[in-house]
Amino acid sequence: ITTSSESIKLVCGASCIELKKDGTITINGKDIFTDGTASVNISSGESSGVVITPSTLDAGSTTVTLSGSSELNAGGAKVSVGGGAEVNVSSGKISMN
Repeated sequence: ITTSSESIKLVCGASCIELKKDGTITINGKDIFTDGTASVNISSGESSGVVITPSTLDAGSTTVTLSGSSELNAGGAKVSVGGGAEVNVSSGKISMN
């Protein structure tokens, strides 16, 4: 454990947690696990955030971006895509069944 007037740092092997006096918290490690018995809430700002429960993943924000470097999959018993003003789909090949 390293402490100073600027930060507190806990290091164990390749894992590290640092709390800075400006409110910044940094967690570094090979694998990071967060476990909540009912839910896990991640928020930033007043109206955006991510809530994860056993049955849902809710990403509420002005813009939600999902990307995969080679593939992005969405599936379920019902999958809905909608846009109040516009929906854009673009690709080299589009298949619909």
